[in-house]
Amino acid sequence: DAGDETTDDRLARCVFRGLGGGSGGGQPSSSLRPDHYGLRWFIRSWISMAFRRRSFGLLGRAGALAARCGISMDQVLCGEGSALGGLAEAIDAALGGGKSGGGGGSGGEHELSLENNNNSMDFLVPILLAPSRIQKTLWAASLDRRRLRWAELPNTLITAVGCNTNRPRAQHGFSINGDTDSRGLHSGIAPGLLGDDDLSHLGDRWIWVRDMDRGMSRYLVSPAFERDIVSWENIQATWDANDREVTSMFVPNSDMESYIRTLMYQISLHSVPGLDAKCSRHLGKVRLLTGIEVDVDVVSCLAINGLDRAFMYIEYRRRNVSRSSSCSSMSSFNMQAQVQSQAQAQAQAQAQAQIQIRAQAQAQAQAQFRAQVQSQ
Repeated sequence: DAGDETTDDRLARCVFRGLGGGSGGGQPSSSLRPDHYGLRWFIRSWISMAFRRRSFGLLGRAGALAARCGISMDQVLCGEGSALGGLAEAIDAALGGGKSGGGGGSGGEHELSLENNNNSMDFLVPILLAPSRIQKTLWAASLDRRRLRWAELPNTLITAVGCNTNRPRAQHGFSINGDTDSRGLHSGIAPGLLGDDDLSHLGDRWIWVRDMDRGMSRYLVSPAFERDIVSWENIQATWDANDREVTSMFVPNSDMESYIRTLMYQISLHSVPGLDAKCSRHLGKVRLLTGIEVDVDVVSCLAINGLDRAFMYIEYRRRNVSRSSSCSSMSSFNMQAQVQSQAQAQAQAQAQAQIQIRAQAQAQAQAQFRAQVQSQ
C-alpha cells in the first residue's frame, strides 16, 4: 500500500525508477551518473542518518542505491573520485601512491593523506559502535539544538528565493583547505555576531527550511508557518522522537509523490559542486493547523554545501496568485486576513438580509393600507 510507505521508501522507489537501465547491471540511463555530485551527497546523507538512527533499513537502501549506480564504498565513505578535489588521491600520487618499491609510501604518509581528506566520512567513527541507548547523549553533545537561524542559510539559497537582506550572514563555501569548519561556516564570522534572528521581513510567507548536516537536522520556520501550519517546537520534537515523518504533519499523503519527485529534481540540478541553487515549482497542497488542506504552489530550492551538508527550502504560496510572479514576490496568504474577510462577508450578507426583511415588511404594510382604502 503506497499509503504505508515512508518518505525514504518513496525516495528509493523514485530514484530506482529514474535510474532505469533495467536489472542487468548496466549503466543507468538517466543523468544521475556515478560521479553525479548531488547523488553522492544523497547517498552519504542516507548513510549518515542510518548510523545516527541505527536503521539497517535506511542503510540497506543507501547501499542498494550506491550499488545500482556503480559507486564503490571508497568513493562514498572516503570521498575518492569526487569532483570536489580528490585530495587523498592527489597526495597519494605525489608520494608515489605506495604502489612502487621505493621508500615514499610509509604508514605515516598514508595517515597524512587520510587526515587531510575532508571528503571522508570520518565523523561517523565516534558513533559507529555507539549503542543506541547513548545516541541521545551523542546527539545532544554534537548538535546545537537552537533553532536554525536565517543568517546561517547560504547566500546562494537566499538569492535564489529572493530574500536578500543587508544583515550580517555566515559565509558558506566549498573550501577544503581549512578556511571553513566542518559545518561549512566561514571561520571569519563568529556565530555571536550574527545576532538573534528577526524574521519579520518574511511577512506572511509560509516557509520552512531544513538543515541536513552529517545525518542530523535542524529546522527554521517563518512566523506565518508557525501560526497557520505547525510550530518549530513540534517539528523539532517530531524529528527527535523519530516515530513519524516531519512532513507527515503538513504534507497530505496524496501530495507526497509530487514532493518526492521535486526533491529528486532538485538533487539532479547539482551535477558538480559549487553550482548555484535554483528554484522549482509544482502544484500541491498543504495541511493547515485546522486540518484544512489548501491548494498551493510549492516552491522548492536545494543548496548543497559539501558532501555532508545541504539546506532544503520549501515555500507554500496560495494558488490564486499569478504564476508570473517571481520568487521575490512569493507570499502566502494571511489566515487572519482570510478570517476577517469571511466575517465581513457574513456581516454584509446579514445586513442585506435585514434590508430585504424591512423591504418586505414595508411592502406588506403598503398593501394592507391600500386594501383598507379600497374597502372604505
